[in-house]
Amino acid sequence: MLITAVVITRVTTSDPSRQSGGSGSCVCSQIFRPVCGTDGRTYSNACLLQCRKRCCNPNLEIKHQGNCTGSS
Repeated sequence: MLITAVVITRVTTSDPSRQSGGSGSCVCSQIFRPVCGTDGRTYSNACLLQCRKRCCNPNLEIKHQGNCTGSS
């Protein structure tokens, strides 16, 4: 028997000026499909990058799939 579990991460911000839709949170799976953001940071998946974009950096975009060079 194969059991599959999906872990969900909730990303929140306490800054009301950064909250979208009034909730201030974002729900993403923890499926690891790294993307490199235009801020030079590697995000575990595109959803987490989009959460960061909504809360903190409206100009953030996906630069390319995979890890950013030199990112930790």
